[in-house]
Amino acid sequence: MGDSFKISAKELLITRNNIFVDYGIPELEKNGYVKSPFKTSWFGEYDSNIRGYSYELCKLTNHNHLHDITVNILKEHK
Repeated sequence: MGDSFKISAKELLITRNNIFVDYGIPELEKNGYVKSPFKTSWFGEYDSNIRGYSYELCKLTNHNHLHDITVNILKEHK
């Protein structure tokens, strides 16, 4: 029937993260979002076993509202 392409969960996680870093973050930055400046904020790999990545970005609106965006890219999620 044809060859099937197999990718490990780790490779899929890294690929999904690379897509977000290369395309998602630049688009958010175009819309005024920046890396969250708070000390406890995550921005990248959060586990030495590479279980996932977490990114926290925010922007202050003209009406002095803080908009937060958190993106979690987890190995368990496809």
